[in-house]
Amino acid sequence: MVLGAVDAEALLREPMTACFAAGADAGGMSDEALCARVAAALVAGRASWYQRHMAVITALSKGRYDAMTRAMAGAGMEPIIIEDLVFFGEDRGEARGIVKGEAMGLAKGQAKAVLHVAELRGIALSDAQQERVLSCTDLPTLEAWLTRAVTAATAEDILRDDA
Repeated sequence: MVLGAVDAEALLREPMTACFAAGADAGGMSDEALCARVAAALVAGRASWYQRHMAVITALSKGRYDAMTRAMAGAGMEPIIIEDLVFFGEDRGEARGIVKGEAMGLAKGQAKAVLHVAELRGIALSDAQQERVLSCTDLPTLEAWLTRAVTAATAEDILRDDA
């Protein structure tokens, strides 16, 4: 069902459906007027926690989040702040991205260091060996290769599999 196509007036007639009206077709009402009517209906119907949250979520789906939280506050209701959850999710996603990015950067730096040390020591790595080093993301393996690159005599000695 596409809530935005439903007439808000029809939803406001019943206490059990009033919470959905903030995401419905407002007709000629402004966002503020619609949300004020929804808040009044929620108060009159003694809306549950779930109904109050649904009103805010449906309002958000139509760009009426601010109008709905203002209307709820104006009706003496404790406003439902869902953006805290959104920001929490964004913060967690950002933190995970930073950790992943740091790990990828460290791996890339280690790989370049392996190649650089080998080059400084005059050890030639084939294109395939260079690609193996550059595509490796396992830090312990890269660390072992870098350590070996300092003393190894050949590329095979550097890249042996007993990391």
